[in-house]
Amino acid sequence: MADTPKLESVFETNTNKDFLRLSYDGALIKTWRGAQEKPLKYLGLPAWQMLDVIAWQDHLGRFTTIERKENEQHLLFLKANIRNIENRLHSLYGEFDQILIKGRDGYGNGPEWPYDLFNLDYFGGFLYSNMTRPKAIRKLISNQGVYGHSFMLIITQQLRDRDVAGEKLGFLKATVEIALQNKEFGTAFRNCLKSLKM
Repeated sequence: MADTPKLESVFETNTNKDFLRLSYDGALIKTWRGAQEKPLKYLGLPAWQMLDVIAWQDHLGRFTTIERKENEQHLLFLKANIRNIENRLHSLYGEFDQILIKGRDGYGNGPEWPYDLFNLDYFGGFLYSNMTRPKAIRKLISNQGVYGHSFMLIITQQLRDRDVAGEKLGFLKATVEIALQNKEFGTAFRNCLKSLKM
């Protein structure tokens, strides 16, 4: 189906993602944790390897992971057990976008709002004709807004080699402009930037 993301078989890291995770994001998360004065509650797409959770575990409290493949969810539980962090794990099963939009996974479990940190390391594109991912991001922001809770949102993705029409950049700019018009989100976003001294 043309408007549905293609399911990739295996998550693979690369040097760019490793640099972002360890050096760039790691420093921002350390600062954000200091500003919050407590371990961060995390929701993300770490894949079964949980490279981000492991890299940032000193800054995280409870963390929610979402895995869409049953066998990889089992590997995620095993990895958490081996790393002795399973007591902090809340795992959801299914498609991330659908869980956010519907509020529940395939077993009726949902995210434990609010969160301090979101890491959406999308394996594939961001925009599809059905606009599922932007709808899910909007729902994420809306859910956080209910609590008036500041948060950090990290999104990484594998991009096409070129964005010839500038559609992605145009969409992202329009999304940020719309989001900033929302009073609660705008206040939370500005507070986040202030706490990070940006």
